[in-house]
Amino acid sequence: GGTVNVTGTINNANTTLTLNAQTGPWVLNGGTVQGGTITASGAAPFIINSGTLDGVTVNGVLDVGASVNNATLTVLDGLTINGTALVGNPTNGWSGRMDFAGTQTLGGNGTVVFG
Repeated sequence: GGTVNVTGTINNANTTLTLNAQTGPWVLNGGTVQGGTITASGAAPFIINSGTLDGVTVNGVLDVGASVNNATLTVLDGLTINGTALVGNPTNGWSGRMDFAGTQTLGGNGTVVFG
């Protein structure tokens, strides 16, 4: 139920990382997730402080600036959102940024909410 800070590289290729009340939220804090799927819930979102998602699918909540001010996410090899990406926070004016390095695809059936 605690918070996990990702500071290194996770090779998540062909795997699903499931975040829930037992795992608690995970914070990308300068690290990289390579491939695979991240399934996150409202109780355990995937929070970005800074870092890189490389060819990742996110099912659920991707928090880029709603919980951490000035959050920065770099995207490589496309990003698929099947859920909600929260970019910034309208209640406190915090900002978030998603940088797509080169020609990238933002796909999926999700929603991007700009704060």
